[in-house]
Amino acid sequence: WRNRKSILASPVIVWLIGAFLIALLPVAMLAVNTHTSESERFLYLPAVFLCLVAGFVLVTQSSRIKTIVLLLYVTGALLAYNQSSRVYHLASQWNRATIQAIQPHAGQYSQLIAEGLPQHYKGGYMFRLGFADAVQWLAPQIKFDTLVIASTQIIEHAIPLKTDTEITQHATLPDVLHLRWTDSTIVVSVPAKY
Repeated sequence: WRNRKSILASPVIVWLIGAFLIALLPVAMLAVNTHTSESERFLYLPAVFLCLVAGFVLVTQSSRIKTIVLLLYVTGALLAYNQSSRVYHLASQWNRATIQAIQPHAGQYSQLIAEGLPQHYKGGYMFRLGFADAVQWLAPQIKFDTLVIASTQIIEHAIPLKTDTEITQHATLPDVLHLRWTDSTIVVSVPAKY
């Protein structure tokens, strides 16, 4: 292939691009969202073939093309890492603010009600399935018999959750700790006797 033969005319490249497209067909039917890391696992197999194409180019081409391919790869990887780290940083801020908001309300409750429980921000997991475990582990002073998840939400915008918590009292639910997440704050409702 070093004899000025076009890289695209190589049977190996044609086969790898064909394998990439075939591996991509089932994924295309799933409506994969590439704006989050949520469903990137569906792209692992097709990505293998693209990596093989890049490897083939690196092995068979001149040093100038190798340098360009490596620079493109490293730049893309750094940009993806930066985006992913920002997503997980915001998700961890919401998790931390939530635990800090409920820690001062130690006690035994019959129910812990979560309304608008955040699930994730662009694939950065918040309290998807482990909210009860997170409370038991990070706020062990809060005991509850039942966790009721009234509703969940997906965070769409990069708004940090405020650290100042709105605390209200309710008299209708005597043994219930009620948490409600809004766009940028968490409201903690405690029993009136608290």
